[in-house]
This record gives sequence, C-alpha cells and structure tokens, in this order.
Amino acid sequence: METKYFVFDSGYFEDINFFAWLIMTKILTLCILSIWYITCKYKWKFILLVPIIIEIYKLLVNFNFAKYGSEDSVYIQTFIGFIVYFFILLFFKKTFNFYANKNTSNVLINEEINKQLIKISKFDIKDYKEVKKKLVELQNDKHKLEKKQYLIQLIALRDQITF
Repeated sequence: METKYFVFDSGYFEDINFFAWLIMTKILTLCILSIWYITCKYKWKFILLVPIIIEIYKLLVNFNFAKYGSEDSVYIQTFIGFIVYFFILLFFKKTFNFYANKNTSNVLINEEINKQLIKISKFDIKDYKEVKKKLVELQNDKHKLEKKQYLIQLIALRDQITF
C-alpha cells in the first residue's frame, strides 16, 4: 500500500487490510486486558498477566510472520517485551492508584456515618426536652452569672446533648 507519505508493505500477508485487522484486534485485546489489570482491586489481578503475555506473543508472531514469512518462535522477544510492558503497567497502576485511597476514604466515611446514625437512633427526646428547658433557664439567668461560669454551663449542656 502506498500513500503520499510512506509505503506500507504487508509482507507475507496477502492484503494490508487483513494484516491491519489482525494487528488491531491483538492491540485492542491487549488494551482491554491492560485496563482491566490497572483498575482491578482484587488479588487475582496477577492472573490477568497470563493472557497479556499470550497477546504480546501473538502480536510479535504476527509481526514476525509479516516481516520474515515464518512463524519462528519469538520467546525471548516476548519475554523482553512483556517485562517492559509489565513495568509500564505498574507505573500506570501506581500513578492512577484507583482503589487504594478512594475505597479507604469511602469506607471510613461510611463507617462514621453509620456510627452517627446509630447514636441518633438511640437518642431520647426526653433528654432533649430537659436540656432545652435548662438552656432557656440558663439564658434567663445569664445576666446573674459570670462569663466563665456561663460558658462552662453551656459546654455542660452541649455535652449532654452531644451524641
């Protein structure tokens, strides 16, 4: 196939469209598996490395066939390519860090909300009415008390109503 800028030779493949389709399916599968690996929060994510290795191998075999016309084993190239690709995946996994911080924050927030809801559900309305009555009495007697004493009594009332 010849364009204005370059010439692309499909090698031993009959058609450039078939070669492009073949390579793109391998790259798409590799991308999907990589995204799955990067975003996976479970321990079994390392099992995803096996199909990633297989897809890298298939990709290199197809390139080798297009270039040389043979399906010679490319195990060393696959190993080197996988090591490089694995380090790139680890870099992205550490950079994006999808679940490490987000889930711990969400879990802590949910636990705190649940604790507060439990405390509210155990709160007795009679206690609230008594504290409110004492607060009204304290506000009426405010001019008779010193500022420090008034604040101490306010804090005591707040602590009674605090869950």
